[in-house]
Amino acid sequence: MAVHDSPLSGEDFRNFFEQGPEAILLADPDTLVVCDVNRSFLDLLGFPSRNEIVGESVFLFSPGHETELREAVSRLSQSESSSLTVRRMFMNAVGQSLPVECFLSVSHLPGGRGVLVGHVRDLTREWEVEKLNRIYLELDRQILAGEDLESLMGVVVERLVNEFGIALSYISVPEKDGTIRYLVIRSENPHCARLLEEETRSLTWNSAPGNQRVSSKVLFSRRAAFVITEDVRDSPMRDWYLKQGIDASLVIPLLGGSEENLPWGTMTVSVRDRHFFPEYRRQLFLEFSERLRVAFAHYDEHKRIRLFREAMESGRAPSLIVNPDGTIAWFNRAFAEMARMDPTKISGAGLGSFFPFSELPLKNATSPTPMGPDEAVSGEWFGITGDGNSFLAEALVSSILDDRMRLTHFLVHMKDITSEREKEKEIYRLAHQDPLTGLLNRNGFMDQFRQEVEKAAHSGHLLALGFLDLDGFKELNDTMGHAAGDQFLEKIGRRMSEMVEGKGILGRIGGDEFVLLISEKDGISDFERIFFHLLEQVSRPVKLEEGQFQTTVSVGVAIYPRDADSVEELLRKADLTMYYAKARGKNTIRFFESAIEQDVREWYEKGTALRQAIVRKEFELYFQPQVDIRDNRLVGAEALIRWNRPNQGVMLPGSFIPLAEETGLIHPVGDWVLEEGLSLLARWVENDFPPCNLAINISARQFHSDGFWSDIESRMDRFPGAASRLSLELTESLLMGDPALSAGRISSLRSRGVTFVVDDFGTGYSSLSYLTRLPVDAIKIPQAFVLRMKESVRDRKMVEIIANMARSLDLTLIGEGAETPVELRMLRDLGCFVIQGFAISRPLSVSEFEEYLRRHRSRH
Repeated sequence: MAVHDSPLSGEDFRNFFEQGPEAILLADPDTLVVCDVNRSFLDLLGFPSRNEIVGESVFLFSPGHETELREAVSRLSQSESSSLTVRRMFMNAVGQSLPVECFLSVSHLPGGRGVLVGHVRDLTREWEVEKLNRIYLELDRQILAGEDLESLMGVVVERLVNEFGIALSYISVPEKDGTIRYLVIRSENPHCARLLEEETRSLTWNSAPGNQRVSSKVLFSRRAAFVITEDVRDSPMRDWYLKQGIDASLVIPLLGGSEENLPWGTMTVSVRDRHFFPEYRRQLFLEFSERLRVAFAHYDEHKRIRLFREAMESGRAPSLIVNPDGTIAWFNRAFAEMARMDPTKISGAGLGSFFPFSELPLKNATSPTPMGPDEAVSGEWFGITGDGNSFLAEALVSSILDDRMRLTHFLVHMKDITSEREKEKEIYRLAHQDPLTGLLNRNGFMDQFRQEVEKAAHSGHLLALGFLDLDGFKELNDTMGHAAGDQFLEKIGRRMSEMVEGKGILGRIGGDEFVLLISEKDGISDFERIFFHLLEQVSRPVKLEEGQFQTTVSVGVAIYPRDADSVEELLRKADLTMYYAKARGKNTIRFFESAIEQDVREWYEKGTALRQAIVRKEFELYFQPQVDIRDNRLVGAEALIRWNRPNQGVMLPGSFIPLAEETGLIHPVGDWVLEEGLSLLARWVENDFPPCNLAINISARQFHSDGFWSDIESRMDRFPGAASRLSLELTESLLMGDPALSAGRISSLRSRGVTFVVDDFGTGYSSLSYLTRLPVDAIKIPQAFVLRMKESVRDRKMVEIIANMARSLDLTLIGEGAETPVELRMLRDLGCFVIQGFAISRPLSVSEFEEYLRRHRSRH
């Protein structure tokens, strides 16, 4: 085919091609030289005539995609597919980028000649809608995060300037005294904000000459205005705008909730070329301003709600909102502290259950005493706390009425008038008693332990100290949650307490660790009988609200003074013996003997080997890719540590990380992982590898160590290019420890570009409230849920709930452990698109992962 020969023939068909509204390109499929284009194509790219394009390569207006385009045309010519759709950035006649969608096909003309036909559609409007959507979503996210008004305005204006290349944009608010307050000003000129404020300092929006400003007129009319600068001759700002090179401005009123009042403010968007604002783009910005109105309404509402909640929650006076039927609808922290009750058990409980012996302002459970809108009832209520203690409260009860003056709730304000007495009891309880089980805590038990040892030293009696650890308690927490775990511990503690009553001293000194001290009555056999009976009682099933759970117990026993003559040594040996019993199959009782020391020594030797591994750098990182399956785009990878232990091969984390946690070696191990990970990230950035977040798991010990946070800051100073690609994975349980402290530490690193992921979401204390308070970026669906989705409707529903929660909070959702195409499809259907698992890739060594990155770069 001749380069300049048009393949079209026939006047009618030529007119159809030339006058068609859709941009059409014809090119030689072998050389990719343009054969012909229609008028719509010329208008799209701003070329004056065909002579500028015909005979040139398509890469004149589509540079940088030569190999990719040739491969696409080759596939199109060789496959059975009749068409192919691609998205590209075209370059127009003045060198500006233009997003387009190309519908490509190869037609065969008479004589067997082929022609590449491209139907081109401008995607500019769609891209701009997406940009505005992203700005709105970011604004909404920051509203939920509780950002202040100026920060919110900064998000809007700065993103508009950056996303659309706008010369000047600002939001101004009219004050009641006539002055104009600029919330935020952004411009490509760094001095523009100062110059604008100086120029308008003497102007007022409600009197001449300031009322002739375009923004003032927009305030009064409540209608947007698009103006050409040179045409607004009555505006006192005209000359200043011309001096700044501003050709046109779009001024939009930011409407409030009431049509009678002036708009809340105005948003001005100024450009150097009036053609930047065709009619469709003006309409987009007007629609965006309506979404801003809704967002500001959300802001005001969230601000009011936060103010009310913070005022009520932080109040020192115990307060309640009670339903008309006498059940508690809301309470603050002060009431929960006064009632000494598990907060999860207060809402919905009857008021009478806390004050069973008091005359309450209720006739009965369902018939409240009527009170007028200005009436209140006061009295003194004798209350019973959750741990069975008593208190005296002065209560003031008032009615809460709706707009029709109908009673909806009672508001109860209280004052604890036994505070001094209760404080003394509370101090003693906190110092000596476990709040969950009511047993002695470590302090209380050790006090009584020392007293019993002193008595035995004088009497010559033997003492048996049993150290008990529940087998499988972690599985209970993982499967049923911490609330069920607490309920289980409470019942087990009560059961053991009833069994040993009058026989010894029982305490809870750790999560699922109990201690029992027994004084000699009938000799060693008496000790054995009591401990075996205890083992039988603990092993009986326990009924929980979530179902039934059964566990066993491992018991280690040390005898005073046979095994040790000091409290600390006796406790140590009982503890070691318990671990020995657990290692020998659990659900058993072992008495201390010298051979146990050898087993413990081996345990320490493994710890020593781990310490040496840190010094000898016997670790290496593997990387498991995380891919967005919608476009097969690599978005990240999780760093997984391996221990190349001499003479034992490669060890997976499960075989040594628990030991590292127990011995405190998790800090140097974690430091190595961070150092190695940041170093590799820096190398990948320097070598221009595709952008890829690297996720590193952070243990509870690391997270709660102050030194960890200062160390990671200094590391990021040494690897500045890596910080923005670092992602830290945290578990739910460690985040719940101190949400305020967690939020502060997370925010400090997020300001440097680090992202945060909640790992294994849904297996611990899952709470929407802490997700809204903590500035995290993503949540991870646990592998256990993913693998069980195919068979378990419950697990699939759990993943669906997590996916919906992530979308509502604008969090990225990552599915972990997908192994088959079935799981990939199920996750995609539930709205989870970022996937990690063997279905995507096995964990890769450094060299394998870098090769993976190179292949990914070549594909994309």
